[in-house]
Amino acid sequence: MEHDILTIDGDPIMTQILIEQLAPLTRPRVAANASEAMKQIARRVPDLILLDTELPGTHGIDLCRALHSDARLAHVPIIFLTAQTGESFEIEGLESGAVDFISKPPRGAVLRARVKTQLELARLTRELELLNLTDPLTGLINRRRYDEVLHNELARARRSREPLSLILVDLDDFKLFNDQYGHGAGDECLCKVAQLLQTCARRPADAVARIGGEELALILPHTPAAGGMEVAQTILTTLEDAALPHLRSQVADHVTVSLGLACLEPSSDIDTETTVEAIGRDLGERAAQALSEAKDSGRARFVYRSGRRRPVPPPETSPEKDAPWPEIKGIDNELSHQRLCGNRELFITLVAKLLDQFEDLVEPRKYADMEEDEATLHFARRLFKLKGSADTLGATHLQSLAAGAETALRQADDAQIALLVRTIHEHMDEMRASCEALSPLPFQIPSTPTAFPLRATAAGNNIARP
Repeated sequence: MEHDILTIDGDPIMTQILIEQLAPLTRPRVAANASEAMKQIARRVPDLILLDTELPGTHGIDLCRALHSDARLAHVPIIFLTAQTGESFEIEGLESGAVDFISKPPRGAVLRARVKTQLELARLTRELELLNLTDPLTGLINRRRYDEVLHNELARARRSREPLSLILVDLDDFKLFNDQYGHGAGDECLCKVAQLLQTCARRPADAVARIGGEELALILPHTPAAGGMEVAQTILTTLEDAALPHLRSQVADHVTVSLGLACLEPSSDIDTETTVEAIGRDLGERAAQALSEAKDSGRARFVYRSGRRRPVPPPETSPEKDAPWPEIKGIDNELSHQRLCGNRELFITLVAKLLDQFEDLVEPRKYADMEEDEATLHFARRLFKLKGSADTLGATHLQSLAAGAETALRQADDAQIALLVRTIHEHMDEMRASCEALSPLPFQIPSTPTAFPLRATAAGNNIARP
């Protein structure tokens, strides 16, 4: 493996000697003085630095101190090349941050051996630090690194007056999952959820951490409340689509999560005298309270907890923030505005998705090739997803209808199921008509089913519960 080595030496003959002696390892980059060295480092941080003690315009020990104090170079080994000898000089050099001395003129075999030793030590140090900051099971950053990243990002947000969202994640009924499938399967499930969360945190600055047993967290810099809610909804949808089996869940037949969201809004949540520690405590407490509310109100959902100074954040990200909130029949305006942080565009998008995804809630052709149990579970999953989407939008009546259909499905009451599904479609037709009155949308009104083609089985515990 070729290494990136930087030589800093004002003697061109010595530089050429170093290039030739290091050829079996790599071709080093070269700098003749401190200024050139800093330009090389700014371009790319090297793996190791070979530094002459006598440089034009500066002493090598002074430059070594400056390099060692640079956070980017804190773990880059620096080896002195020197013609000087003496115990006091070596002590001063080691105290300045150097890791070794090589006498001039260097011998090729000795130079390469010492360089290889320091490179290997640096590699092992990096790996140990990575292990110390990474959760060994999921590969996410661990609690220690999470605290560091959150502190640094909050400090940055405070300086730049930019928003930051924090999402706390808890796997629903995870103890029951372990009881049902075993701890090995529980570890595998946790790893899969961790991978799914990473696909939802798409920006390079986003960080996903494991902060407890089944507790995870997402740090989303430069993200206002509305953006945090979009990510939270994406997480819920991603878990629903993944459909990881969880037959002991009290929420659904698959793995679900509860989410608590809080956002730092610098324009109102902090002032110049607020410490980063105080900001972090407030943000963490709000996210924890929101997570507790999500779990208490039924799980498999997210709850947003705004700051004390502003109960409902304005629609920062919406280009139509001054437009009135759409009035759609069957949706509680105040509730939907609060849950979606006034993001009008997001609200319309989610309503459109709901009407599109569930316009054929019961379509016999979808179930034609399924076994009876499989078809029942598929329908139960669709009811659960409809219930969650309706809850997010504040469509309380639609949510109640979906919950009632779940109950009827467990009780194998075909007549009640058919009635409720018909009512659900009629209710969504009214919602669709409201949307078309606001802005023409290409919605097709589905035909109302006359009968429900499935029967619930005796395995009632395997069917989604309200």
